This record gives sequence, structure tokens and C-alpha cells, in this order.
Amino acid sequence: MANIKDVVDVQIEIQSSALKSEDFSLLLILGTHKVFTELYKIYETVDGMLTDGFRVTDKEYIAANTVFRQNPSVPYVYVGRRQVDALTLSVDTVVVDTDYWVKINANTYIFDSGATPTAITIAAGLVAAMATDPVVDVVDILDGTFTVTAKVAGTAYTLSHDDNQSITVMTPTNNVLIDLAAVQAANNEWYALIETLRTKVDVIEIAAWCEAEKKLFGTVSDDADIIDKDETTDLSSLPALFKIAQYHYSWCLYHATPSDFIDAAWMGKELPKQAGASTWALKELIGITGDKLTTTQSINALSKQCNTYEYFGGIYITREGKVFDNKYIYIDITRGLGWLVNDIQTTIFNYLIEADKIPYTDSGITMIRNQLSSRLSNAVSIGILAPDPAPAITVPKVIDVPEIDKQNRILRNIDFTAVLAGAVHKVEVRGKVSF
Repeated sequence: MANIKDVVDVQIEIQSSALKSEDFSLLLILGTHKVFTELYKIYETVDGMLTDGFRVTDKEYIAANTVFRQNPSVPYVYVGRRQVDALTLSVDTVVVDTDYWVKINANTYIFDSGATPTAITIAAGLVAAMATDPVVDVVDILDGTFTVTAKVAGTAYTLSHDDNQSITVMTPTNNVLIDLAAVQAANNEWYALIETLRTKVDVIEIAAWCEAEKKLFGTVSDDADIIDKDETTDLSSLPALFKIAQYHYSWCLYHATPSDFIDAAWMGKELPKQAGASTWALKELIGITGDKLTTTQSINALSKQCNTYEYFGGIYITREGKVFDNKYIYIDITRGLGWLVNDIQTTIFNYLIEADKIPYTDSGITMIRNQLSSRLSNAVSIGILAPDPAPAITVPKVIDVPEIDKQNRILRNIDFTAVLAGAVHKVEVRGKVSF
């Protein structure tokens, strides 16, 4: 019998998915809040955060808003959630005949303040209304405040309230590394990180974690020792500790008002740009007022490889764009070389899985060499590596490869040398004039 394949033979093969390159523009804002129960959410604008229940006074909102105000802007941010089992609510404003409310997950509890309210009676009324909630226990402190605690430790719940109340205490339940690992397990696509609480203990632990995970961590500190003590006498500030540790995935910026989230602004300014193609120094940050430091204060900070945002010639600019490793030195080098490693890895990996076979011959080795060469040339074109001298690659000849490597199909001893393009941060001009 005739078969249609004799006329039209169609075969479709499902190709192996290529390895996805890491995106070096994605930022995680790790926060402490009760807005959602997921470990993280993605926001393209702060409007979405307001819709979900963030307030304009929340640290997570301020940080994200500062990121999105920069130009160009990142496409979106990740907002993570730290676990909070217990918190304290306070009745701040007493208004007669007004509905006070607290919402736990989907359940809203309302208390009418009545004609002669006090903060104590309002708090007591809300506690009574919430007594049967299935998720939390509520305890009246008898002073206009009350605590809300998860019945089962580790249970995620949302909480919102009217504008006459505020959350006065909201302390994370877990060590920050537990929460950070939980977010990472749920989504690990982000590259850069800031954290909103910024307790010194947390920041120190996050920096060590980011060093191991190769994530870029930025923070800010208003510790007076940074600017008022030199590097020999300052033994306890974050920059002093990070410099001793030689962290090359962490940076710190001195700023007198950390609440404006200058760390988020700097991330927002530079992350949209091609990794390694832009220096982080000499940048203006939209919506941020810097510090007018004395020469001595500036020297004290910069000598510890702590960055500053200082006033120069009528504008504020960032200085010096450094991490704490004396080899890597600059943020753009850390990020640029991280991008280059990932680019080489994913390119060669995808080449290997897409090819039917790369023969273990001189021509096969040349194929791999060409893949590496293309990535180094690209790194030159975007400004990570210098064009002169051009990157040089050496590969082995098959005749020189040990038999055991051929048997195990391992190609070793592909090496390259290249020069970083670097960046100019300071210019000195000397001249002579005469009649």
C-alpha cells in the first residue's frame, strides 16, 4: 500500500533546551513584612505593591520605588519575605464612632470604637473580635497594644490594618540565612541583593553567604566610625570587618540617612547596564541627597574601601565603586568577570549539547577554541576586556593529550590571557604657559 511518507516525509525532533544564561540585572529586596505569604513576588512597578497591600512607608516599598526611579530602570524586582511568627500592633490614634479593623488572611475583624473610646478599649475590642481566628493567637497587653502570634510556628499569614494603628514590633523568627536560603530555593534567578532591616548581625551573615553563593550584596551604614576613624583605629564598622574578610561580592556605602535606601538606588542605577561595561563610580542617583564630608572624613571612608555619595561641583556623585577584595577592587570588575564566566560556561555547554558530536581531534579542539574566542571578543566589544593586547588562547594538540583524558573524554589545558579594560576615575592634567 502507498504511504504518504513516500511523497512528503515530515519528522520533528524535540531539541534539548539550551542552558539559560544568568541575568546579572535582577535584584532581590529581602524584606520583613506581612503583605503576602509567598516566599517572593515579582513587581514591575510599585503600583503592584500598593495593590497587594504595601504602604508607602514600608521599607520594601521605599526600596523598590528608589530602584524604579533610576534611569534606565530594571525591568522588575523580586521582593522576598522573611518569616515573622509574632508582631505587636498599637492603637496610635483614638477616634470616636470609628471602625477599627485588622485583617488576617481573608478574615477581617472590626471593632466600633464607640462614643468614649481609649486606646486600651479599642485594643481590647479588637482582641475580643479576633479571639476565634484559626491561624493566630492574640494577646492584649492592656496598654493599647496587642500581640499577634501564629498558632503553629512557621505558619505564613498576611496581616493588614486601618490607618489608626501601626505595627510597632515585627522581628523575624529565623536567622536571616534560613530565610535567604528559603527564598533562593523558591527562585534563584536574581543576582544582586539588598536587605531592608540591615541589622549588623544580619548584614555580616549575608555578606559571608553572598561570597559563597557568588551573589552581589550591597548595603549602607551611617556608623560614625566609618568617617571619623581612620583604618588603623576603626576595628568594628562594617567596612573595617569586610575589608579584613576581603569580600569581593559585597560593597558598603556610607550615608547619613540610610532610610532613603541609597543602596537600592545605586543597584537600580547600575544593574540595568551591561555587566562590566559601566563603572559604578561618578554616578548621580535620582532622589538621593548625598553627604558633604570633610576631606578627612572622605579619606577615612575610602581608605577602608567604603563607598560614599559626596558633593562635588554642585552635584552629588558616587565614589569609588569598590568591593573589599584587593584583587577585584571594583564592583564592575566583580560583576563583569562573573558575567564573563557565566557567558563562557553557558556558550560552551550549549555548544556541546547541541552538537551531535565534537570529535576528540585537533579540529574538534579548534571548535571549542572558537567558542571561547567568540566570548572573549564579545567581552572586548562591551568593555570588560581590553582590545590591546588582544586576548590570547592556547589549546593542546591531541598528540599531547594523555590517553586517560581521551578515554574519559575530558578536554583540559584550554587557557587564555586577557587584560581588563578598567575605567578612568581620576584625571590629572599639568600644563605650562608662557608669553
